Amino acid sequence: MIDSRGFSYLQLGPLGGDLGGEYYIYFLSEPFTYKGKKIQIRNAFRMQSPFNYKAATTISVDGGRFMNYGNPWWQKVDAGK
Repeated sequence: MIDSRGFSYLQLGPLGGDLGGEYYIYFLSEPFTYKGKKIQIRNAFRMQSPFNYKAATTISVDGGRFMNYGNPWWQKVDAGK
């Protein structure tokens, strides 16, 4: 993954779902270094549809506790409707 600030890091994780159509994707990044600090990122996505999902991000600095970075719900507007 390359984010908007130019960081490049690898994220791996499992995908799970249920028959009701709700899917969960959990990512854990490989640690990377920025300004002498070791950074690791966890992302959890709860997808109810391609147009409606929640993203939860936590960040660890120098092996410390993962701290919450936000839990926004994203809703994509279909321009064709």
